[in-house]
Amino acid sequence: MKLITALVFISSVLGAVTCRAQEVFDSAGTEIHYTVSGKGPAVVLIHGFIGSSQDWTAPPPFLPPDQQARFKTVFETLSRHYRVIAADCRGHGLSGKPMAIEQYGLEMVADVIRLLDHLKVEKAHVIGYSMGAFLAAKLVETHPDRVMSVILGGGGALLDGSEQLAFMESLGRSLQAGKGVEPLVLALMPPGAPGPTPEQIAQGNQMFLAGQDEHALSMVALGHAQLTVSVENLKASQVPSLLIVGRNDPLKVSSEETARLMPHSQLVVLDGMDHVSTLMSPDYVKNMENFLAGQSTGE
Repeated sequence: MKLITALVFISSVLGAVTCRAQEVFDSAGTEIHYTVSGKGPAVVLIHGFIGSSQDWTAPPPFLPPDQQARFKTVFETLSRHYRVIAADCRGHGLSGKPMAIEQYGLEMVADVIRLLDHLKVEKAHVIGYSMGAFLAAKLVETHPDRVMSVILGGGGALLDGSEQLAFMESLGRSLQAGKGVEPLVLALMPPGAPGPTPEQIAQGNQMFLAGQDEHALSMVALGHAQLTVSVENLKASQVPSLLIVGRNDPLKVSSEETARLMPHSQLVVLDGMDHVSTLMSPDYVKNMENFLAGQSTGE
């Protein structure tokens, strides 16, 4: 896939038009918008960086109308058997966008717990993708009693000294300096692909940052320093875990390392998929459904 085509694909997913009514609650002074559907054990969906809950709830708008009508979102699919909760993380979507770095990091994890409390949910299955996987893994470390199982997609836990942590810091500094998301564009390049031109970088910045708050996103990225998980805690985790990653995803190493460390984990590598296309793969949803079906249905 050519770079510009890939960026159009990504920006289409991230810029999808809201298709579900959202509710809102106050999370320690920050408004968090969310949507809920279905009955049964609770499932919380946590989206990736520069994304929103629409990554889970809306079909990609670039699809022809007939394909959009047939497309089954993760939210729709899982809500047939579960009470599914999808929120816009702070700094993203319709949720509040605080301007201080201390309002991100662990506060993003706390938002999930506060949302569960708001909805009177004692325990939930937690599904995170990319940044959402970092948040979900930290949630397992800080609040294992609230997590029935966890599914980490497009990446694993964020470890101290990891390339992923260094990348998020470089991304935050780039955004903070007004230089956009060049590190992100480079990171999403398939292995072995030629580097983008300055013009392509500029186009990527325009696409990624359309309608976004660049300063808030820089705080989100820099706040990742609070989201690291210790190797010891991963090894001690008793939470059933599934990791799903595309074979061509630059974060596959992170998924593999996390799966190796967590004792109750399964790893699924999807052939031919990368960091973006995995989200669109029917096999991604199928593996999630099968894993959840094998877990306890007690809340």
